[in-house]
Amino acid sequence: MGKATDANEGQTYSIQLRLRRVTYEDAYVSVILNDKVMQVQEDGTSKIDFEKFLAEAIRVSTTPNVDWQVESSQTEAHPLQAVRPDDRRVIDSFYFPDDQ
Repeated sequence: MGKATDANEGQTYSIQLRLRRVTYEDAYVSVILNDKVMQVQEDGTSKIDFEKFLAEAIRVSTTPNVDWQVESSQTEAHPLQAVRPDDRRVIDSFYFPDDQ
């Protein structure tokens, strides 16, 4: 009599998990001290208006030649798990053995 075989032999199973990766970058920009960012005080002195200074720095940072550098990156389980949309790819760990 022949040997019985398991119907599931050779099959593998996977569970999909939605991940979220947050990457932090930093860059340096210079902001010219002019009327856009300075505030004149009652005594005639000037001081930097931090909100305007920050807004100007952010505006400057949107130019394509700013040297953004990756500071850190963190990957975690996405807090909202959902069915993968049809237009998204998935990578299966079956193709990435532990020794890679």
